[in-house]
Amino acid sequence: MNKKPMMIALIGVFAWINTASADLVGWWKFDEGAGIVAADSSGRGLDASIEGPIWTEGHSGSALEFNGTDSLVRIPESTTGLAKTVAMWIRIDSVQSGQKQMFNGNGPPHMNFELATGQIEGRVYTGSGNITLTGPEVPLGVWTHVAWVWDFTANRSELYIDGESVALGEASNTLEHTSESIIGRHPSATTASFLGAIDEVRVYDHALELGEIQAAMRGSAALSSSPNPK
Repeated sequence: MNKKPMMIALIGVFAWINTASADLVGWWKFDEGAGIVAADSSGRGLDASIEGPIWTEGHSGSALEFNGTDSLVRIPESTTGLAKTVAMWIRIDSVQSGQKQMFNGNGPPHMNFELATGQIEGRVYTGSGNITLTGPEVPLGVWTHVAWVWDFTANRSELYIDGESVALGEASNTLEHTSESIIGRHPSATTASFLGAIDEVRVYDHALELGEIQAAMRGSAALSSSPNPK
């Protein structure tokens, strides 16, 4: 039996895993179940500060419930660049009018991953305007996996719901913010606060493809950069 093709295939698989692993810059599982700190399981040490959300049952383990007014989670400064992916599980029980932010990159230019009157939306604020991609409504009353990919090099902005692409657009600006990111609301505008539960937030300095999005949705640690996830 010729083992050479098999070895080449295995090397390719490991190379793909290592490349993807190096790009996970933040992973907040929200499995603490108590307290005011959310550990970063990516191995980067970006533990987040919990300010207001209450602990609740999650998609996996525990999660955080946001009140739609002043609750948020602060993430220390991570990375910037040409590509990024934000993915998480969310549960909402009603549609709120306007833009309700699940993740704010805090820039500009930065990513705003949000619900716009119940519709999934990815929006980059450039400092002088917005580049917006809007998808369908998110189901009510159930845990739903949502993800947004921004790839300036490939000029690709793409939204996913439950591991399936639901909207595709252009990514015509770089991401260069240098300040902290926020989960659950706009840094200063309380009217853009998320109402519902959030679990398993991941941020990649990498434009994930469909298979990688689905692996993250399944909770795969293969895309983790940490040798000993928390």
